[in-house]
Amino acid sequence: MTNISIRSFKLSLIATTIGAAIAMASSPVVAQQAMQPMQPMKIERGTILTQPGVFGVFTMFKLQKWKG
Repeated sequence: MTNISIRSFKLSLIATTIGAAIAMASSPVVAQQAMQPMQPMKIERGTILTQPGVFGVFTMFKLQKWKG
């Protein structure tokens, strides 16, 4: 009985280690994708709102100069 539980523990430990290694290996790829500069999207608001099933609210705010 203990032999099976020790084996089960070892297998779960190995699976956890492999999962952590995969997660760590894939994180630099995600970080590189996030660091790419964003490109402005070319959207004409008038044409978006004329398409069926599309609605939107566009709001503009005037921000004051930061005093700090």
